[in-house]
Amino acid sequence: RLLHSQQANSEITISDAIGCFATVTVGLPVLGIGEVDAVVKGQHITYRARSTGSAIPVRTLVKVLDVQGDTLVVS
Repeated sequence: RLLHSQQANSEITISDAIGCFATVTVGLPVLGIGEVDAVVKGQHITYRARSTGSAIPVRTLVKVLDVQGDTLVVS
């Protein structure tokens, strides 16, 4: 039972990415969607992302500010 409890606690949800840093892997256009690679609970995970306003080029380090549906909001 203890093992099952630990496994349940290690599940990662998209909201766990809030506050984490990520690297842009597909550029984020103004008012558009790109992708980032975030390190969440020690795991690299690729997410859809959009910026808070300006375009963000590939390989830029960003911070996850919020989640809207299945997309991270980064700056």
